[in-house]
Amino acid sequence: MKNISAHLQVIREATVFARYKCMNNDNLLMIHDLMDAIHNTTEHIEKDYWKDEEYIAMYYLPYDKQWGSKGLVLIDIYKKACTPQ
Repeated sequence: MKNISAHLQVIREATVFARYKCMNNDNLLMIHDLMDAIHNTTEHIEKDYWKDEEYIAMYYLPYDKQWGSKGLVLIDIYKKACTPQ
């Protein structure tokens, strides 16, 4: 089952992160890759193309491997949002 709230949290945090990072042109490639990682998330929520695990492996994981050390790890955001508070 899709965890819609967790995916929405990823979008929220990615958007805020990108807004902050776009103030410096040195971050443009990272921002491009971040937007590439989340651009299908709303469609994933809407449609039944992929299971969450497949979607995360296709989109969030590649970004995290390349850029996670720069301060935003999409899979961690997703997992934290899935954890009951």
